[in-house]
Amino acid sequence: MKAGLYKFFQRNVKVGQAGKLRCNASTKQLLNEYNFGVVSAGYLHFTTQHIDQLIQTVLDENGIHLFRDKFPSKKNRIETSLSNPNEKDNSCAIRDEYVLLNSRYSININQLQTPIQGARSLGTYVAIEEIKSIEHRQLILVENLSIMAYLADLNLPSELDNALWLYRGDVNHENSTAVAYDFFRTCKQKIKQKIKLICFSDFDPQGIVIALTCGADLWLTVIDAQSKTLPGGAENDFYKQNNARTTLEKKRSAGELPKSCSRAFSTMCAMKKTIKQEHMVSHQFELDCFSLNSLEPS
Repeated sequence: MKAGLYKFFQRNVKVGQAGKLRCNASTKQLLNEYNFGVVSAGYLHFTTQHIDQLIQTVLDENGIHLFRDKFPSKKNRIETSLSNPNEKDNSCAIRDEYVLLNSRYSININQLQTPIQGARSLGTYVAIEEIKSIEHRQLILVENLSIMAYLADLNLPSELDNALWLYRGDVNHENSTAVAYDFFRTCKQKIKQKIKLICFSDFDPQGIVIALTCGADLWLTVIDAQSKTLPGGAENDFYKQNNARTTLEKKRSAGELPKSCSRAFSTMCAMKKTIKQEHMVSHQFELDCFSLNSLEPS
């Protein structure tokens, strides 16, 4: 039995008490997968015998008692396979175990230094639970995957030469954004170290929203964006980001937009253009860090 159905049953059924539940997706699962109860007039009716049978079935399947035990926390597939013939049963998705890290020179975690190889690389997938310490002064969250392979080509301030870079993830199955964001937001507490959290996103409205919501202390972006020129041709991304623009307008009106973001947003609105991270690499635009804590007066 899956965790969601297990917890639904515990919330809605009492041991030794027959009853009924209004039909929904969960009751349909109970009926179809476990032959639990009988449907009548929009309700799933069940007896104490139904409950006893399901308790035994779950005990056989999961090794836990429906009313006495909490559903176990998820393990990785290797740990699950030690005691379960189905290595996928209650195992966390592989993408939820790892984050993609890279650096210009070496990845320094757990008091070990791993040099970066000479060939261009997106980085190294590292098990989150095994990261006990980070020997870098800055952790930088990166919006676009392609940038992870071009860290050496970024025009950065010297203090970021030995930063650790973290890919934020995307919609692809193997790169969950939730995992990277959670690691980024909570790493200070988990590793119990002083480390500066920096967001490196596109110079566009959505990039500002990412910087404001990821938990970063600083935003790494283009210096003097209004003077930058890009290849000619139509560029419609600014107009496509209406939701992000609306969000930023509301924050600015409420005095909740940091000064750096307010100035950048004004520049974007005047230019009606965006600058992607790939442009920052290819055109060698100078980058610097700006505070996300100093607010504009309301």
